[in-house]
Amino acid sequence: MTAGRPTSLRAARAVQGWSQTEAARALAELASTRGVAVASTASLKTQLSRWENGHATPETPYRALLGELYAGSGVDLAPTDPASVGPADPAERLRARLAAAAAVDGDVIALWRTQLTTARQLDDRLGTAGAEDAVRVLVEQLEAVLPHIPDPDRRRPVAVLLARACLLAGTQALDTGDAEAAVARFTRAAEAAHAAGSVSVAVEAAVGHADALVEVGAPGDALAVLENALDPVPADRAGEIPDPAGFLLGATVALVRAAAGDADGAYRALTHEPPIEQVTAAVDVAHALVGLAVELAGPSPDLRHRRGRALALLHDDAAIDHLAGSLTDGSPSARERAATHADLALALTAAGRGDEAAPHARAARELATRIGSRRVLRRLDGHGLSAGSAVSSSASAAR
Repeated sequence: MTAGRPTSLRAARAVQGWSQTEAARALAELASTRGVAVASTASLKTQLSRWENGHATPETPYRALLGELYAGSGVDLAPTDPASVGPADPAERLRARLAAAAAVDGDVIALWRTQLTTARQLDDRLGTAGAEDAVRVLVEQLEAVLPHIPDPDRRRPVAVLLARACLLAGTQALDTGDAEAAVARFTRAAEAAHAAGSVSVAVEAAVGHADALVEVGAPGDALAVLENALDPVPADRAGEIPDPAGFLLGATVALVRAAAGDADGAYRALTHEPPIEQVTAAVDVAHALVGLAVELAGPSPDLRHRRGRALALLHDDAAIDHLAGSLTDGSPSARERAATHADLALALTAAGRGDEAAPHARAARELATRIGSRRVLRRLDGHGLSAGSAVSSSASAAR
């Protein structure tokens, strides 16, 4: 950021007729209405002074808020050097991040939770395009402060939020066809989850990572990720894996084995037998629970979808009932509904029920087009399931 920017910030505040205290209060109120977590008003006043004097540069969330706050001032707030995103002095950058981390309290964490909830709801309704920026900004905020929070009581909830935000970012990347970015996000989610001691979130991260690897034709690597999902969990705590996470892990093991052509292993994972052999004692115990968990999973749409997709890969007509049940359960996510419609169309086509498959193919394509799901559209195109034509049983040959 050049010297012109601090002068512009000061000039914009002067146009508004605000003192720094008033500007800080207005900035805090704007952030609250936008669901953006910021420092306290007192800390914001200090930061405003530093920004105006050129001693520090607003980070991404603050730049957007300042642009909106001073939009009516008539002052050009655009930096002359767009590549500049922080103080030039590394020590100054560190001090700024330490100050931001020190301002993280229960209220800030609650705001971040609200941010993540809102982003997830937007993602459910609008897909990646509707929530990508919100998720990216939240991840940036959390990554910036997490290394500088030594207090475990404050650090753990921030780490969990980062893990969950990275899970959503990974899902979005996978949906848009960027499997490499998805793996990076899921890996970071797993790291943050392990740091926070959250077994369930670590399992979700491993599942997302495995999904990305299956997508690029690497089921063997995906299985290795699942085998190591619980490595940090001591053997005497393996039984503590929460049921929903255990159910999800078991269903994903079945899906990955089916994708690898291991029908026996996939069916074992869908019954009471341990789904993965020759793993650590912790994983052995957890997966022994998983086999039963799949049978008792209940009406979770994602679990039924995964089980149905695994059975479809095994050319088992039982897939149809599971996939139809997933649709009946009604996931709030448009992405999940699009994928389930697509898989049900494929399963029906393989069973020679093309007339029944056609409306599901159309529904999948309409939803995927609306939310920009390249992953679902690619799956439909790869199996010859067009929106306007009847689905023929010959499409199953591509399976």
